[in-house]
Amino acid sequence: MLVCLGILKIPIVGKFLCDYLAPPGSGAPDWLVDLGSCATYVEVISSDSSTKNGTVNRGYAHLSFLGDPGNAVTAQCVCESALALLLDEKNLPPNSLDGFGTPAELLGDALLNRFRKTSIRPVKLHTTAKIGVPKNDTKVYL
Repeated sequence: MLVCLGILKIPIVGKFLCDYLAPPGSGAPDWLVDLGSCATYVEVISSDSSTKNGTVNRGYAHLSFLGDPGNAVTAQCVCESALALLLDEKNLPPNSLDGFGTPAELLGDALLNRFRKTSIRPVKLHTTAKIGVPKNDTKVYL
């Protein structure tokens, strides 16, 4: 490994090998992109207005994506967001008209439905809601 790194440090030979093996603009190879994955876990807390005994309402969401987060997942999120704007205009939340906010806020269920139905790179989505849980509850729900 150190020998390979040493060869790449040689000015003319290293540049030639780098340009030959990974030309500028070629990006990561597909086999490397397919090895990656990423997941997001979100927790939303709101106060429980029906009782004043220190309980809260909690919502949980867990999204799992296949593919490299820097390449495949980013491209998938951008494309699904664009398709939601183009094809699911009727299902967009009313606050999406001004265009200010996060994709989840502006596209809402239209984007989540596109993630659920995609056949190119499956997205696993789990949601859970708990009503009236103790305020200091620290369990992870999937």
